[in-house]
Amino acid sequence: MSVVSYINTNDRSVAVRSTGTGRPVVLLHSSASSSAQWRDAMIDMAPVYRVLAPDFPGYGKSAAWSGTAPRTLATDCEIVSSIAEDCREPIHLVGHSYGGAVALWYAMQRPETVKSLTLIEPVAFNVLRFGARGRRFLFDEVEDVATKVVTALSRGDHFAGMAHFIDYWNGRGTWDLLPRERQELLASQIENIAQEFSAVFDDPRSTAAYEALQVPTLIIRGDQSRVPAMSVAASLARAIPAAALQTIEGAGHMLPLTHKALVQASISQHVNRHAHSTASVPALPHAA
Repeated sequence: MSVVSYINTNDRSVAVRSTGTGRPVVLLHSSASSSAQWRDAMIDMAPVYRVLAPDFPGYGKSAAWSGTAPRTLATDCEIVSSIAEDCREPIHLVGHSYGGAVALWYAMQRPETVKSLTLIEPVAFNVLRFGARGRRFLFDEVEDVATKVVTALSRGDHFAGMAHFIDYWNGRGTWDLLPRERQELLASQIENIAQEFSAVFDDPRSTAAYEALQVPTLIIRGDQSRVPAMSVAASLARAIPAAALQTIEGAGHMLPLTHKALVQASISQHVNRHAHSTASVPALPHAA
């Protein structure tokens, strides 16, 4: 059984679900989700590992982001930093979607604290913006989704904005199939989605920057996902020296939920492979 404790980062209360004992594994959830996304994974890994899963601001039991300071990948990485410092040993870091973007940013900043890295369709979309010529149209596709979300938020039409976001990632008509109470919950999170698009787009790194990352990395994608997400995964796998790319057949962007057993098996295998590694990882300079 997991327990929920609280840490304070950026003067805000952040909930962290934890269970098990052993070497620490930290799981970061996607947008419009919470640490509950990882409930089954935590149960599976608890007999061997100490598993921790925070709620990002505005999700689950964590306080919403507020005030004039922008929410960024760096501010959300402070949550991971607090957890890692409490663990007092290198962590195995796993992130899905937006959580994958945060995990990647953190690993670049603090590689000496990361034992292994698992990225499940990380939305590091700026590798498309600053990457190879001819791929900019994929970034434009995602930017159009963000524009629709932000426009809907500014107009107070939260249902329309979240409908577009959910249908983009899960297929047209998905929103209409959701129960009304689920739609209401998701619509209440639209400001979080807008913040996360802004945070991701503010990342200045191009694909080449990840060539310096020496952390053992597994990148997982679905073969039925959106092309921008699939392309990001492939680009990162080519750039990160110690990366392996796994493609799960029949899976879309929400594969940790739709293909739970396969994804959890892959995470466990990668973590187990590197759990007892003694290789040291040189620290990288912090990005400007």
